[in-house]
Amino acid sequence: GGGGGEPYFPLTVLELGCGGGDPVAVFLCSLLRSLPSSPDTQSNARKHLSPPISDVTIDRYVGVDVSAHQLSLARTALPSSPGVELVEGDMLQFVKHTSSTFSGVLSIFAIFHIPRAVHGDLLTQIVKILQPGGVFLFTAPSRASEGYQEDWLGS
Repeated sequence: GGGGGEPYFPLTVLELGCGGGDPVAVFLCSLLRSLPSSPDTQSNARKHLSPPISDVTIDRYVGVDVSAHQLSLARTALPSSPGVELVEGDMLQFVKHTSSTFSGVLSIFAIFHIPRAVHGDLLTQIVKILQPGGVFLFTAPSRASEGYQEDWLGS
């Protein structure tokens, strides 16, 4: 981004339900612009990507999880960088109260852990914090279920 006179748009990614950070956050943080290029960081992740994705860098990664234990694992797994922020808290409350907007929001096998009654409110709030042209990616189980567990992974 930004080479050859093209306008530069910072890419910011929010992951709801980041857990211990591996593999999704680890991969995304390997694409951080603020990391020095080394065989252990960016190039290792990029070897699995094809152009034009292989040229993508992100400026900021924010991971939100309700579990202090999972965030502790994520702090160990992710690079220490000003472009990485981990937040302990409820994903719905985070998206309702953040003043940030994001280029991309993702949630991999996490939304179904919160009560279905709040899914509509959560999705509405996610749309509000997406930048124009932003992308929301999430996964959900193939069968309907409440999915909610009071004590999921020590949360």
